[in-house]
Amino acid sequence: MKFSIPVVLFTAGAVAAPSSGTLNERQLSALTQVLTPVLQGLQSFDVTLNAYTGGPEQELLNVANNVIAGVRAAANAVAPIQPVSESEAGGFAGLGQQLDIAGYKFIADLNAQVPVFAQSGICPETLNWVTQVGDGVLDLKTAVFSKFPNNGGDANDVEEFRKLFSAVEQRLKECSTPSSADCSAYCGKDHNDWHKGGDRKGEKGDKGKKGAKDDCKKKY
Repeated sequence: MKFSIPVVLFTAGAVAAPSSGTLNERQLSALTQVLTPVLQGLQSFDVTLNAYTGGPEQELLNVANNVIAGVRAAANAVAPIQPVSESEAGGFAGLGQQLDIAGYKFIADLNAQVPVFAQSGICPETLNWVTQVGDGVLDLKTAVFSKFPNNGGDANDVEEFRKLFSAVEQRLKECSTPSSADCSAYCGKDHNDWHKGGDRKGEKGDKGKKGAKDDCKKKY
């Protein structure tokens, strides 16, 4: 999830004559002002994510919605900013590295929390905001890279980002619609109670254990 610009670009810029230096400094300053709140929001979200141990997801959802809105606003704010020159690109290194670290940590922590989301039965809701966060950050990355020579010089970065988020999304899709064989892992007591009632009828009709599993799928 690299926001930083490759060192080779900095080296090339160090010997290049400044082009409209004051203007580029202003553009770089504008980028910094836009992206610093994104970094802070992502770090705060990661703290909330790691603090979640199960139960209602409202706090997670609230923070996620704030991050989604912030990332989208940042992408819109970056769009009109003029590109910076190679000689000025090095000024983005510090913030870029911080965004890298925060981004990779967030994805790793998100992936580690999938079992907790599954146990709490909130995989579908989580998948929804994870997809929106991923799409928003992807749009922002593309917008930021367009402000640097050679689109930041790292053609593989966007694809790497897609793969990381897609892997998390796939796990969330799987726990959103668990197979019958794995249903009890996601349904816990509710499923086990139904599973014991193999001949249970009533509102489940004659479906027995299959009905329990089907009910589990619908619920989780």
